[in-house]
Amino acid sequence: MNAEELELLLKKVLAELTERQYHVLVVGFGSNQKEEHIFSLLEKHQSHCQYQFVFSKAYQEFFDSSKWEQLGGLIQTADATVLADLAQVDLILIPYLTRNSLAKLALGVADNLPLTLVNQGLLMAKPVMAANHCWLTDNEFAAFREINQNPAMQQLYYDHEAKLKTLGVQSLTLQDWKEAFEDFITKKSRIIKQMETPQVHSSTKVLTLKDVKQDPLAYLSSSQKMTDLAREFLNEHQGEGRHN
Repeated sequence: MNAEELELLLKKVLAELTERQYHVLVVGFGSNQKEEHIFSLLEKHQSHCQYQFVFSKAYQEFFDSSKWEQLGGLIQTADATVLADLAQVDLILIPYLTRNSLAKLALGVADNLPLTLVNQGLLMAKPVMAANHCWLTDNEFAAFREINQNPAMQQLYYDHEAKLKTLGVQSLTLQDWKEAFEDFITKKSRIIKQMETPQVHSSTKVLTLKDVKQDPLAYLSSSQKMTDLAREFLNEHQGEGRHN
């Protein structure tokens, strides 16, 4: 593949990356802590992402799930189409992971729609990012509710978290979760920026007569590939130098 063919290929890939959105599945369980902040974060990156949302019945009973339809579609059943679409998902986000769902995920239990989709996603080795602020029992909110009094129970949940990590789930503080999500989607921008000025390594470029005419002395002893005309020109130029 010559330099021109490589540049055309890079431009084609660049165009595809520019047009493509990430497919992101957002999963929520029975909590809405920091909902306003999480909604704003997803809204901020809506141009880069095609969102789908799935919520547990507990979430839907206590909170308003319809607001998320401003950002993407709500999944109601795990039919054949939804499971097929799961194969196209680039990232699974879990902004609300409760203690109940943490335990079930760690044990491989999939007895509701959100758990089923996360379970299937893990079996497909999809990247999963889960925020831990809803299930922690040793933070300020837990202390306020006085649910931080049993170290053995706290350890149980940390053991479940450790199990999730071995299954491929990133369990993160809310701030780290935000940064990991943004890093995931902005890597496309970094790739595009790098590809906007493609560079071909000098050892792979074939020099033409036009190239060597610009500075013959720089190429007299070069081992770089060049056309026959370019090599012939340099040989003649070198001969002229000897006669002079």
